[in-house]
Amino acid sequence: MGIAAIAQGGLKPTKGKPIAVSAAPVSEHEARLSIERLEKLLVKVLGPLKGQARSKVPDSTNPVSRIVVAQELTRLKSATTTYFRISMGPVRVDETRILGSNAREREMLASLLKGGFISEFGPIASGPKSTLTTTQFGDAIGFFVTRLMEFCHMPLSKWSPTLHHD
Repeated sequence: MGIAAIAQGGLKPTKGKPIAVSAAPVSEHEARLSIERLEKLLVKVLGPLKGQARSKVPDSTNPVSRIVVAQELTRLKSATTTYFRISMGPVRVDETRILGSNAREREMLASLLKGGFISEFGPIASGPKSTLTTTQFGDAIGFFVTRLMEFCHMPLSKWSPTLHHD
């Protein structure tokens, strides 16, 4: 997303302060800031988002739960569906691996998994802990953004041989 936006002149590369990698869980405050920043970038790159609902992550120092992060990813996915340019078949998922405390959570996680927005073996869908480290949180956001941009980008058949219709 960032490389495409920079190429289009939409974003300028910046040097931020390095993020310390820690085994400590990501706080709700940190998660909220990251998700709000991602949302601003999505608006800048894609345009206005559908719904424009604000983040529901509390602004506290408590550790953020993986389910809260999944809810935010679901919200962002729903807000960007108008920009989807291609559709892909569902990802095959072993639903026995999904860890949710109730049917609604498992259904939400299954939807993200089937769309390929989170990793089946990642901490959001099947992690042993309810919290995420900075590395896990960053990987989950990166995984989500990568898939989101796949949906929002129409590849040219000139550069994508599998799209040739000979």
